[in-house]
Order: sequence, then structure tokens, then C-alpha cells
Amino acid sequence: MTTVSWVCSYTPRELFRALGFGERRLWGVDPRGSALPHLAANLCGYSRACLAQASGEERPEVLVVAGSCHALIHLYAALQLEGLKNLFFLPLPRLGASEAEEFFAAVLRRLAEELAAVRGGRMDEERLKEELRVGVRERREKIRLFREPVSGFSRYLYLRGEGKDLTPARSGFPRLALTGSPPPPRLLQLVEECGGCLAVEDCCGAYRDLYFPEVGEAEDPFLTLARLYLRRPPCPRMVGDRARRFKYLQELIRDFRVEGIVYHTVKFCDHALYELAAVRRWAEKEGIPLLWVETEYGEPGEQVRVRLAAFVEMLAARRESL
Repeated sequence: MTTVSWVCSYTPRELFRALGFGERRLWGVDPRGSALPHLAANLCGYSRACLAQASGEERPEVLVVAGSCHALIHLYAALQLEGLKNLFFLPLPRLGASEAEEFFAAVLRRLAEELAAVRGGRMDEERLKEELRVGVRERREKIRLFREPVSGFSRYLYLRGEGKDLTPARSGFPRLALTGSPPPPRLLQLVEECGGCLAVEDCCGAYRDLYFPEVGEAEDPFLTLARLYLRRPPCPRMVGDRARRFKYLQELIRDFRVEGIVYHTVKFCDHALYELAAVRRWAEKEGIPLLWVETEYGEPGEQVRVRLAAFVEMLAARRESL
């Protein structure tokens, strides 16, 4: 079975399955030591890691790159220069208005036609409707993990398809929410090693990618698909939905009894860095302690460990004083 690879969680996987493709997300490989002549060193580490993976031994059969940010647009251009075959670009709106949904539906219909041509077939809209229902059931099943007492690190690996065992969560420790840029798994492990309990991972490979809204089925399944993905909890790149983003974060704090936020940015991630200032102001207003950590989408380093340990210690002392 031909597999379609993708790099952003706003990419509708139901579309690929309805066309008979397998699908997988590229999480990237360590770009250090790789020759990446088409991307500057001061570009987002996630994009560089994906280029290293896609241009190396794991060259994708088919790849869809969403225009989520400037770094991924540069990734698409770099892969064109690498001569990657069956490479497709997915334009992505920055807000969830009805006009944006109609635009995105048209974009998805065109993408379906282009992908169908790879296999020499055509899209069956009834099958797409069925895959939409299957996707809803799968997300409902997976999101239950966030109500189970399991380690956030093991849960994150499991949802990424990189781990099978779910280990018990730490009880009695400060409860944290992780948000911002896609984190390297080692960061989550480090949070728990420093004495924190990851109550929820608001990442595009975790809770945010599962907490989809209920949307009625439109006559056009592509419009249903567009609504489903654009009405999900917004990530930092959805600058037109900032108010909805804060409302969602408020719900996370309440529902998961969060005592502190770890805001992670990949170095040079413009969207997360722009949002950080707004989230900091919001967290201060809400009385929620926030720690900002930055990585290069790899090993966090000893400085991050020290700061995480101090943050968790502060939260523990704060809990005792309340």
C-alpha cells in the first residue's frame, strides 16, 4: 500500500484513507550531521528535522506539506529542489470563519483529485463520509487516555506510534500542562524526571489533535472535513482565533486541574514566540504560573533540566502555602 506522509496536524488524514492510501506523520530526525543546503541554520528545528528525514533513507512515497508557517513553506521549496516526487502543497487558512471553511473545502477537493491521479483512480465521496465517521470514533477512543492515570511521556510516545506501553502517572506531584511548539519527546520525559506530573499535553501530536468538535455532516463531505479541522482547538499559528485559543486553554486548566504551564518553543518558531507574549499576559491575569523553555527540537540540555526542577519545586511550595 502506498503511504502518504504529512507534517502538520491540520492535514486531514481521512482524505488519504478514503483514497486507499496508508498515512504517517513525519516527526523528523536529528538534522545534525546532515547536509541541508536548502534551509538556513536559523530556521525552525522541526522543519530542518523533517527535511533530513524526507531527503534521507526514509524518502516518502507521497508527501503533503501544509503551509502552516514560513518554515514549512521553505521545507516544501527545499524538497522541490531535492527532486522529491509526488510532493503536494496544502494551503491553510489562519482562522475558522465560514469563508475560510469554504476555501479550505475547495483546496481539499483539489488535493483529492491530485492524489487520486497518483493511483490512477478517483475519490469516492461515500467512502470519504465513512472515513470521517471512523476518524471521529478513533479520536474518541484515544482521547480517553487523558482521563487515565498514565504518564504523559508514555502517553505521548503511544500517540505518536513510538511506544506500546503506558506507565502509571506520578501521584501527588504538581500537575502541569505542556503547550506551544511540537516538543521533542525527551522534554516530556525530563518534566517527569524533575518531579512534575503531565496532566495534559496540548500538542499537535497529542490532546489538541484529538479534541475535535461535533460538526454536522454537510452534503459536501469536503466541507464537513474543512469544518472539522478548522473548528478544532486552534494552535499558535491560528492568529485569527486567539480568543478561542484562550478559552480552550482556560478549559484545560479547569478540566485537568493544572497548577502550572510549561510553554515550549522550538528555536526560531515565529508563531509560538509571538503567541508566548500573549499567553504570558493571560496566564498572569489568571494567576497560573508559567515557565518558558526553548529547545532546538532535540535534547533539551542541562539548563532546561535545572529550570524545570526549580519550577516544579516552586509549584510544590505554592501548593503547600495555599
